[in-house]
Amino acid sequence: MSTLMTLFPEATKPMHRISMSVLVAPVVFLLGLSGMAAHAATYHVHKSGNNSNSCATAQSTTPSNAKLTIMGGIACLNSGDTLLVASGT
Repeated sequence: MSTLMTLFPEATKPMHRISMSVLVAPVVFLLGLSGMAAHAATYHVHKSGNNSNSCATAQSTTPSNAKLTIMGGIACLNSGDTLLVASGT
């Protein structure tokens, strides 16, 4: 017996074949999970805005669709979001 076989007896055992789908499936699954991550949003505060505007509406760049106060904008924020405050607010 060769030295390699003495050191690694498992090298003499037949190798098992693994289906390509077994290898690819976890990668596809993980890539799919990364697509589920929430996208960061940008909210606007403007002196022409209104705090009764919904957070979805406050994502618009139209001044009247923004939140009126900084606190109104902060209430919309989640981790990673941005709050843009117009001058004069």
